[in-house]
Amino acid sequence: MAKDVIQTGWLLLLLLCAGLPGAVIAQESKDPTVSISSAHAVFGQQCELCHEPLRGVNERLCIRCHAGPLHTTTQAVTPPCGSCHTEHQGNARLALISNDRCVGCHADVRLKAGTQPTFARTITDFTKDHPQFALSLGNGKNTRRLRLDDPGARQSDRTALIFPHERHLRADLKGPKGIVQLTCKDCHVPERDGKAMAPIDYETHCQQCHPLGFDPQFPDRVVPHGDVLYLHSYLVMTFSEKPPAPQPTPQPMGRVTRPLPSVAPITVSPSVAQRVAAAERYLYSVTCTKCHLVEATQRPLPRIVEPGIPRVWFPHAQFAHRPHRMLECAACHEGVRESKKAADVLLPGIQMCQPCHRAVRRDGVVPVQGGAPADCVTCHLYHNKAEDVEWNGPFSIQQLVGGGGTSVTPSTTQP
Repeated sequence: MAKDVIQTGWLLLLLLCAGLPGAVIAQESKDPTVSISSAHAVFGQQCELCHEPLRGVNERLCIRCHAGPLHTTTQAVTPPCGSCHTEHQGNARLALISNDRCVGCHADVRLKAGTQPTFARTITDFTKDHPQFALSLGNGKNTRRLRLDDPGARQSDRTALIFPHERHLRADLKGPKGIVQLTCKDCHVPERDGKAMAPIDYETHCQQCHPLGFDPQFPDRVVPHGDVLYLHSYLVMTFSEKPPAPQPTPQPMGRVTRPLPSVAPITVSPSVAQRVAAAERYLYSVTCTKCHLVEATQRPLPRIVEPGIPRVWFPHAQFAHRPHRMLECAACHEGVRESKKAADVLLPGIQMCQPCHRAVRRDGVVPVQGGAPADCVTCHLYHNKAEDVEWNGPFSIQQLVGGGGTSVTPSTTQP
């Protein structure tokens, strides 16, 4: 009994030293992990992993497990971990972040001297003063941001692909087996996690209607989808093929024998070269140019410009299609049925999201207005874990769960 009292008292002292408000520890419980979040429960008996005696929580101890990139390198002040992640509250999740936490900084962003805000200096509410969504165009240092309501933003897609949505969504579209009516989901399929759309694939989505014929007299003869060198090799092989020479019947000589397979040599004769050249002229002037930009070069073969379709248009936000599956595609992607150019940006602007994602306002205890989540963390991450590349931590299994092992000296890395 005395041991239990000492153990509980020691834990309470650590919590007080850590300055954690409202900490709850069931004194009658013999298990000190009773109010620890599920993520930390595995080492709930190892208090020293997070607490320093008489000093409380030290952020140097936090970042041994949670080392990663800063929220932004231009921020003047980095909030302490405990300002958003409050332990010993009985919560299953440790990250329970309200908009107040975000607005505390973003209502009047303070940055290091000589730096300017990348997004906006004042944001307090998604429906009041959140700026219009912005595209990220270009790569690396050449990336520029263009808001969807800026002049020319809606025609800023520089994808090197010839694709009119209007033509593919016609009711009288001719397919290989007659008239077809395509819908958005015939080509745009969500990835398994329900977030982004899977990339368009020629063999899956285009081949049936757009075969790659290389001879107008024989439309059923096609080449595979690939780069120009691969297509050149394929055509050379095709026009150089010869039937294998018949093999003589093997004569038994005291044991079972079988003939060796015949391999016809590839011979590129002048006639083969001419046929290959004619096929390539047709491919790169008729077939490929229906979808791709083809550039002439000083080399014998032209260059097909990479489509350059962006995987993510808004890299500073996160979006999942699955929660929005009750909506028709054109409800958010306006103008898709009239779009005749690949340059058209058909992404929804903020005005599409605000009618549903609005803050809950209450009059006493009666909700008078509500909607889909409007929390900052619904669309934005504070920690970009995709850039966290450290996978070799400082602990052994014994050091985490107890039962032996050496003590761990706190890291000297600054938060």
